[in-house]
Amino acid sequence: TGERDQVGATDSTLVRTLTPGDPGDLGTYPTQLSFAEASLAGYRSMLPPSELGRMVPLEQLVLVSGARSLDARGRQDYLDATVAQVDAAAASLTLPPQPRITVTEETVELTLIIDNAAEYPLQAELTLTSDKLDFPDGATQVVTLQPGSNRIPVDVSSRSSGAFPITVTLEAPDGSIAIASTRFTVRSTAVSGIGLVLSIGAGVFLLLWWVRHFRSTRAKPGLVRADERARVAGDPA
Repeated sequence: TGERDQVGATDSTLVRTLTPGDPGDLGTYPTQLSFAEASLAGYRSMLPPSELGRMVPLEQLVLVSGARSLDARGRQDYLDATVAQVDAAAASLTLPPQPRITVTEETVELTLIIDNAAEYPLQAELTLTSDKLDFPDGATQVVTLQPGSNRIPVDVSSRSSGAFPITVTLEAPDGSIAIASTRFTVRSTAVSGIGLVLSIGAGVFLLLWWVRHFRSTRAKPGLVRADERARVAGDPA
């Protein structure tokens, strides 16, 4: 860096060399700082635009944690306080047990219940997973959850009849925080269009088989009686 100073009547350029101070042993602080910053990024993704002001005090905690006047324990306390508040916000979103559901149509709208115990709205990424069920509107969506109980409509399409489990997971929209997970069963009694055609085809085939079998069994006794009459007529008295 350069600085100009007045020396007598002549201007001189003073050159000063800055020597960085020794930060000392930071221990695990860099690692813990990265973890806290990742938690903050996840929390930011959970906040609707109207609630982003809640980031300010947490960001200040992280900044203060780097003060040279703090020892390792003091730095850790600030970072722990930051992460604890993020964890508390994530823990406020819960998936209560979902009831066993029976559907009678190929595609139906289910309602998922998600509770938000926080005093402000939060966003989360909702993901549905099932081996035998499809989700016409997509298996993943970002939902805004108001304080209290939230009812989230989800379209579900069944490929066949039977009982099928669905896994529901909630994460921060940026994927950095696992929030909640649950599993419940959907019982489908619906028959798909293809299944209906196959069932009708099988029924027609079975009906034709029975008709042919019935005709065959009626014809055989007549043939036997004719053979018997011929044999009796040919026998000598």
